[in-house]
Amino acid sequence: VNSIRVALTTMLRQVVTTYNGEPQQATIRSKLVKGFRIINETLAAVNAKLERVWWEGFDLGSRGHVRYLISSYVKLLKELTDVARGLQMAAAQDMTVDNGVMQEMVPQISPFTERVIEFVNECWTHLADGDISEAEKAAMQAKSEDIARGLFELGVQYTTKRMEAGIPVLDIALLEEDYFMYNLGQMVQALERFTCTIRVPDKGQMARWAMDALLDCVDPDLDRNHWNFVLR
Repeated sequence: VNSIRVALTTMLRQVVTTYNGEPQQATIRSKLVKGFRIINETLAAVNAKLERVWWEGFDLGSRGHVRYLISSYVKLLKELTDVARGLQMAAAQDMTVDNGVMQEMVPQISPFTERVIEFVNECWTHLADGDISEAEKAAMQAKSEDIARGLFELGVQYTTKRMEAGIPVLDIALLEEDYFMYNLGQMVQALERFTCTIRVPDKGQMARWAMDALLDCVDPDLDRNHWNFVLR
């Protein structure tokens, strides 16, 4: 999970560089496409392992809580990966169109992205010991709200710049810029959902995991080797 986090945050920074006039834009975009595919494959493998690990402690005590926390974080990484992929696609298309304003906003978008990355990294630091204290939850909530305010400010600046440039509110030629801003909004929503999930754990979800695992053990449609494993 940690390696996925590092790769994803690195790629988020690279997405912004595609708007920043970097000389190696084509190479960066090619690496990003490959990187997103690898991250999605890795996330799928991690999810599969998390779904199977219940039998090691039957989710009793802190084991189920730890699995819930890590699964929630993996879900956040998956959502951010999808968003980052959308940002990359919007940036790649917008670079082929003149008269946009997004390149002018890179100085504002870059620090905003850094705040998101900082949030993701701090969440992993809090999760590393298998639990999150109330103080850590409050800090995550405050940072999530601060990022949401930052997005609102970005939206105001984006709209203002387009109006000053005489660009219509809806310009078909510049839909990629709107899509870029839309994905920034989806990024913030993903952070808010994760924060809510951590602050108010879904105990019903944890109970459903346990019940599903129990039913899997007695499912007559499962392979005989699975039955033998359970009996051993």
